Amino acid sequence: MARGWKNVTVSSAGPRTWSLCATRTLCGFIRLLGVVTGIMAAMAEEWLGRLSAVTEPLFAGAVALFDEYRQHYGANPAPGAVEQWLTELVLSDRARIYVAGRGADARGICSVAVVPAALTLRTVWLIRDLYVSPTTRRQGLARALLAMVAEDARAAGAHRLSLRTETSNERAIELYAGIGFEALTDVEIMERLL
Repeated sequence: MARGWKNVTVSSAGPRTWSLCATRTLCGFIRLLGVVTGIMAAMAEEWLGRLSAVTEPLFAGAVALFDEYRQHYGANPAPGAVEQWLTELVLSDRARIYVAGRGADARGICSVAVVPAALTLRTVWLIRDLYVSPTTRRQGLARALLAMVAEDARAAGAHRLSLRTETSNERAIELYAGIGFEALTDVEIMERLL
């Protein structure tokens, strides 16, 4: 028998022993179990929810990710201004800010404006910003954020969710269509810059 390995009784039904190969397999399985346990623990640290205070662990990460999002669309870096803006939104409850992340590391953000809908005497939730860090894309974070927004909107009695995206953003359009959003062809979107 190889040095350092022992025959081990594995059953009280009799003196059966494991071979060196089986012992190595068991050790490999135990190592794998440790890895899986580590992954499970890391997943347990993932957080997905709505920011309700600036003291929450993910607030600073959300600020950084919103600033990254703005830069993605050509804006200059402005972490101080983003922090002030996000603080005002969270404290005033003028918008709902959803974040996915781990610890203080925000990985996905979504902002939502809740507006009145006079015809239905309910509300419409407008998804304004949705962004996932490029290093964590294609892992379901955007879908999870949108699912949480939809759940909260439904629970609040909203009439519908609405969003808009650039026609060239094919991945986003595919995502939105895949979870039930439909393109409106009979609506004209107009803006007036102030």
